[in-house]
Amino acid sequence: MDLIPDFIPILGYLDDVLLLTGLIWITIKLLPPEVLAECSGQADDWIRSNGAKPTSRAGAALIVVLWIAIGAALWFAAIFVPLLIRRDLFMSPFGLRLPKPWAS
Repeated sequence: MDLIPDFIPILGYLDDVLLLTGLIWITIKLLPPEVLAECSGQADDWIRSNGAKPTSRAGAALIVVLWIAIGAALWFAAIFVPLLIRRDLFMSPFGLRLPKPWAS
C-alpha cells in the first residue's frame, strides 16, 4: 500500500515511514498480552544464552559489497561515459565510426 508514489521527493518515503510505524504500533497493541510476554521472555532467554543479539557477518559483507559495486558503477558512469562522448569513441558493431549525434 502506497499513498504517495516513492518517486516524489521526501513525501514518497515519508508516507511509508509513517504508515509502517503506525501499522507496527497497531500490531503490537492488538497482540494478546500473554503472547507478547511469552515472546519477550523467549527473546531475553536467547540473548542470555548466546550473550548478544543475533548478527550476520555474511549479510553485512553482502551489503558492503553491494554498496561498493553501486559506487563503482556510478563512478564509472560519471568518469568514463562523458569521456567516451567527448572523444567520439562510439563505434558501430562493424568497426565504423558513428556520426556525432550533435552534428547535422
